[in-house]
Amino acid sequence: MLFVGVGVNSGFNKRDLFTYNVPDHTLVQIGDVVVVPFGKRVVLGVVFSLSSESDIDSPRNIIDVLSFRLSGEQISLVKWMIDHYISGWYETATLMLPPILKSMKSSVFTVSIDQEKVLKLGFNKNESVILKYLAELDPKQQTWEKILSELGDEAVPVLKDLLLRGVLVSKNPRKIEFEKCGVKQTTKQNTETLGVKNKLTKSQQKIVDEISVAIGIRSQSSKFLFQDTFSFLGRDNLEMYFSIITACLDKSLAVIIMLPEINQVIRMEEKCKEYFGDEVVALHGDIVQRKKIELWNDIRNGKYKLVIGTRISIFAPITNLGLIIIFDEHDGAYKQQELSPRYNARDVAIKRGDIDDSVVLMSSRTPDVRVYYATLKDKVRFLSLPRKTKVQNNLFKLQQTNTEIVDMREELRKGKSSLFSGKLISSLSDALNKGLKAFLFLNRRGNATLIQCRKCDYVVSCKDCDLPMNLHTTSERFLCHQCGFNLKIFKNCPICQTIKLSYYGSGTELAVNEINRIFPKAKVVRWDSDSIDLKRKTINTYHQEILDGNYDVLVGTQAIPKDFDVSSVGFFGVIVSDFGFNSPSFLITERNFQLLSQVMIYIQSAKLVTSRAIVQTFDPTNNAVVAAVKSDYDLFYKEEIEYRLLSSNPPFTRIIRLMYSHRDYDTCYQEIHKMANMLDDYIKNTKLQDVYIIAPSRGYPFRLRNKYRFQIFVKGTHPQRVIYPINFSTGWVIDVDPIE
Repeated sequence: MLFVGVGVNSGFNKRDLFTYNVPDHTLVQIGDVVVVPFGKRVVLGVVFSLSSESDIDSPRNIIDVLSFRLSGEQISLVKWMIDHYISGWYETATLMLPPILKSMKSSVFTVSIDQEKVLKLGFNKNESVILKYLAELDPKQQTWEKILSELGDEAVPVLKDLLLRGVLVSKNPRKIEFEKCGVKQTTKQNTETLGVKNKLTKSQQKIVDEISVAIGIRSQSSKFLFQDTFSFLGRDNLEMYFSIITACLDKSLAVIIMLPEINQVIRMEEKCKEYFGDEVVALHGDIVQRKKIELWNDIRNGKYKLVIGTRISIFAPITNLGLIIIFDEHDGAYKQQELSPRYNARDVAIKRGDIDDSVVLMSSRTPDVRVYYATLKDKVRFLSLPRKTKVQNNLFKLQQTNTEIVDMREELRKGKSSLFSGKLISSLSDALNKGLKAFLFLNRRGNATLIQCRKCDYVVSCKDCDLPMNLHTTSERFLCHQCGFNLKIFKNCPICQTIKLSYYGSGTELAVNEINRIFPKAKVVRWDSDSIDLKRKTINTYHQEILDGNYDVLVGTQAIPKDFDVSSVGFFGVIVSDFGFNSPSFLITERNFQLLSQVMIYIQSAKLVTSRAIVQTFDPTNNAVVAAVKSDYDLFYKEEIEYRLLSSNPPFTRIIRLMYSHRDYDTCYQEIHKMANMLDDYIKNTKLQDVYIIAPSRGYPFRLRNKYRFQIFVKGTHPQRVIYPINFSTGWVIDVDPIE
């Protein structure tokens, strides 16, 4: 007899494999997607093990084997992710399943009766019982789930026989025919005629040659970090990337290009199609489900050799992979934070490169500290181009810009509490008088971040999150930025009824209002997530007046695309550069540096010689601010890595965050402390020396969507060893390598 270990689509013991019997004459292999009974339900599962022995008595039979199978490489990647991110078998495997299978629920396993055949054929007792039972059911209830819950597993062979005879018609996903994994030969287009190839510099050609050699070896994975100081798609290095891609395609190997933002994917797809023709395809979250299914099958069958996408593209079923390019590898968008497994697509890409013997080329102007540290340890090859700078020994230092740091503490000492310093206003006025455009950056939307009664201290807060709500005057609402709960603006305090509500903090709405007040003739526009629905519309079809340059002053957040054209901007202002400095996260300095550096990219991309910038801060000596303004990555890295070493933070350790949430405070409190004690006992009993836990603390926000949240941090060189033995109940979230 043959038994299989199946990861099932169930919320119960996700990290367990469940044993099923393989009926006679049924062919099953590792990686097969199967239909199995689970309790009173019928669910999908993936086969991960085969055995001639069963660890349980009388295991249930698998119901069906679908025509889709995960490849050996995909199975290896699933197993690594399960181990690395401590995730469930099926939830991890589903990342690599066709989109149509990801969305399937038990209700799709339906049957209907062919009445003509019922009248013509004869049936035995068991068959008659099942047919009578089905006939009495509502058509919507004629599901495998319903049948098995009422008639038991004994009905399965009878049902399958009726299906084979055509008496029953199944909407079983088995009927969805997936084409085989073999790669179809596609006609290779002449790239010489599709794109204009500019001559590369000697330094660029050297990089192309080095990576091309690595692609050709194919005996081991090669990892590269390229220091790219140019803004996205406006870079001189784009031809260099295309040359590397061409070298890979010429070897009949496929390529995946990853970018953090959808609008970047769209732009890159356009550029690549001009160069490489119809072998290019894009994958991202804005593609409708039906189209995703079509593209997924086309990729699997070899129609496309170049896949461009957001983090989901790393799971594209592309065969014969030779190269993975990750632009802006440091970007937080590569981290999945909402659903398990909470993976980082960059790290998954590195592992996929190992499995597929593919080259991984990471590109960043401000690399993740952990990645840059790996280059210094010779785990990643560092690449750069010579820069025309006065400081030749600093690989990351660019030509200094006309940028001035303004200490906002001095403004307060002078009795000025305005959002704008005197220097910023005077510089803005000078730019507008000269007919120049201005770009003001403030990474916070809304008008005010705190609304409080001056008499009774009441704070307008979200009913579900216990967080202060933000004032949005445009929509005339108080809005919670965490869950979206909103209230119509009111003037009277609901507690003491006085009209003494005060507004504190700042956002893009307030900045726009202030600029309109000071410069009433200027055309001021706003670009943030409130004004632009990036989920539904692309930048190419939205806010066309901004894209066409029809503005005097642009106030925006990080929602502004990285490739936004600032060539005509003559003045830049960073209204608030102290982004989250009070946060307890060890990553806050790095994130702040990267965000400010992105603003500096805008400044350095301006073509006007007279362009200048003002950076406002309450902490002018902060390493992130100083290093970003100087465009000096090495200055930032040296201080940051010392802090990481002293505080035992990554890359010197790993961190796992365990978060528990519940609507009841006492239940939440008791569960988090129970877990903390369990972990403590395990560490003591196993005498682990390199793992420790940080005492339970409140999550931020403490209450989110009407659930209280407590968290535990497990820290060490191999903290997952403490987590593996534990079966986590509903309410727990495991976040490996958190970025919050």
